[in-house]
Amino acid sequence: MDTPSTAEPDWGKVSEALHTAGTEIGKLENLPLIKHGEAVVAKIDSMSQEMQDMKQEAQDVKQEMQDMKRAMAEQFARVEAKFDLLIQEMRTGFQSLSTRITATDTNAVIRNQNSFLGALSDQLVPLVNPLTNTPVANFPASIADINKLDEDETDALLKQLNQQTADGTTLAGKKRQLKMYIGLG
Repeated sequence: MDTPSTAEPDWGKVSEALHTAGTEIGKLENLPLIKHGEAVVAKIDSMSQEMQDMKQEAQDVKQEMQDMKRAMAEQFARVEAKFDLLIQEMRTGFQSLSTRITATDTNAVIRNQNSFLGALSDQLVPLVNPLTNTPVANFPASIADINKLDEDETDALLKQLNQQTADGTTLAGKKRQLKMYIGLG
C-alpha cells in the first residue's frame, strides 16, 4: 500500500466525487434563500426603504413640533408683552386716578378755606392742578389780584385748573368762573 504522499490519485473516485459534488451543487438552487434570493433582497430593500420613510416622517413630525413650539413661544411672548403693557397702563391709570382724587380732595379743602375770605386784600390759598396735584403756577395772591388779571392770564389759570369756557365768554365771565372755582362764589 502506498503512503498518502506517494500514492497516485484514484481518478475514478475523483471523477465520482466531482460528479457527486456537481450534482449536489446543482441542488443549491433549490434552497429557499437561493431560490427566492431576489425576492428576499427585494423584500429587504423594501423594508429598508420603509424604515427610511418612517425615519423621514419622524424627522418631519419632529420639525413640525419644533416649529409649533417656536410659534407658540412667540405667540406667548406677544401675549405676555401685551399683558405687561396692559398692567403698566392700568398702573398708570390708577396712579393718575389717585393723583386726581388727591387733587380734588385738596382743592375741596382749599375752596372751603377760600370761601371765608371777603376783603379784596385777603390772601387766597392757591389751588392745585386737578390732573397733576401740583401747585397752579402764577396763582393770584388775593381777590384784588384776580381783578387785575388780563384775558391771557385768566385763560392760563383756567386751563391749569382744567376748566373749559364757552367760545365768546367775556373776560368778566371767565373771572367769575375762576372765582367760583376758587371758592369765592
